[in-house]
Amino acid sequence: MKRLILVLVIPFLSFIPGQIQDEKEDIQIAFTSAMKGVYWAQENVSPKRETMFKDIIVNNKKICTVKIYKQVGGLKIISEGYEGSTKVEITTYRSTSEK
Repeated sequence: MKRLILVLVIPFLSFIPGQIQDEKEDIQIAFTSAMKGVYWAQENVSPKRETMFKDIIVNNKKICTVKIYKQVGGLKIISEGYEGSTKVEITTYRSTSEK
């Protein structure tokens, strides 16, 4: 009976509040990295290319991957931010004026 209680209790001990806080921090860092990719994409749109892919690397660490697709009437920007094993993806659509 004691073994059964230990087997049932030990998995719940793995969800320590400190680990949850670390996970929130990882998500926030990955989100910030993804936003850096969005800002980079908005500043570096090529007028000639239909699609563009870029990995942004800081201190020998890949912080995000940016994909830019030109579509009718605008741009589609997909930015994936990374922190450890956490990945956050942001997809934005930006309309461009027809001239």
